Amino acid sequence: MQIMNKPKATISLVLDTRKQLSDETYPVKLRVTFMRKSNMYGIGKYNFSEADWQTIITTNPRGNLKTLKQEMNVIEGKANNIIEALKEFSFELFVAAWKGKIVISTDLSFEKCLQIRIDKLNEQGQISTAQSAQTILNSFRDFFEGDNPDLRDLKVGDFKRYEDKMLKAGKSPATIGIYTRAIRAMYNSLITDKLLEPQYYPFGKGGFKPPSAKKLKTALMKEDIRKIIAYEAEPTNEAYCRDLWVFSYICNGMNIKDIACLQYKNLKEDFLFFKRAKTIRTKSTEQTISVPLLPLAREIIKRWGNEHKKPETYIFPILMPGCTLLDQRRLIQNACSLITDHIKNIAKKLDLPKKDITANTARDAFATVSMHEGRPLSDISDSLGHSSISVTEHYLAGFANAAKMEWQKQLI
Repeated sequence: MQIMNKPKATISLVLDTRKQLSDETYPVKLRVTFMRKSNMYGIGKYNFSEADWQTIITTNPRGNLKTLKQEMNVIEGKANNIIEALKEFSFELFVAAWKGKIVISTDLSFEKCLQIRIDKLNEQGQISTAQSAQTILNSFRDFFEGDNPDLRDLKVGDFKRYEDKMLKAGKSPATIGIYTRAIRAMYNSLITDKLLEPQYYPFGKGGFKPPSAKKLKTALMKEDIRKIIAYEAEPTNEAYCRDLWVFSYICNGMNIKDIACLQYKNLKEDFLFFKRAKTIRTKSTEQTISVPLLPLAREIIKRWGNEHKKPETYIFPILMPGCTLLDQRRLIQNACSLITDHIKNIAKKLDLPKKDITANTARDAFATVSMHEGRPLSDISDSLGHSSISVTEHYLAGFANAAKMEWQKQLI
């Protein structure tokens, strides 16, 4: 049986004599030919007369021409290396690698591609997301048992086996979904940048579908929140944490990170204006959220806010000026843990039906109470800083089911 040789791209440096430059020279181009189709790409400063070009390609030039020829040999070598490294050649992949994209197609190994994403997230200050991606990388390292497969070699069955192994190890479908959706996003990014061809995509129609687990959420009722607000807290960390939790609730469910980042310049008359840290890098147009300040919110600011009220001063004493992004994450995590510990203890003292209260429960409470009070969904969505109403509908779906259950119990 005759074996067909795989078609290979070839390259050469040519003098593009189609258009003469003002100094009567012509530019040198890199010509790439594949399957009888040729494309030419500029390589920068290299312009020669026809006579000089003939000297370069037919003799051993001296002086400046020798130096320029050596430089062009390096460029030609780089192009050849890219072609050799490509598993399957395409002009789009070649150009992407030639221009020095984040991931060059010489190495599409799983660890290399995910590590590049982690490094990029750290550079952009997305420390939390980078740390999550590192956890995902460690999980897949354990699954691959020392191997580092090429992304183009991973199939649907590999991800199904990963799912089975994780389930047997006691991981929840929600966790597996988070991990595999992150890998899917990595594939999508590479395909968008034309560094990976769509034929190697193991997700989508007929591919692996990251699992999701719909959890029945329980929310605090309005009367429970009133008990928390009226609770006589000890004038220590307990009062401070309770007040920050209440501030989150009455300020559009603002999360603790956004509260920590608030500065006095965000206060304007009877409103507080801020941009969500979570979405500030993901939206082409940054959304500014406006929060009408209730008297209670002003009292909390007065009680716990920093005394020096310069525009750049943080309102609450959570972050410190000049701290690094890693320090910011540590301080915010500490604040969240402290608030969660105290609010859980308060809920226990008040004997509230919902015991698993956390710092983030205030955001859920704002959304559900607003929904039950008949607030327009579009307004709830804007207040939460969601990208669309559909996101808000999905966010509230679990709480709506929980409320239906409570209403159903009233039938008997």
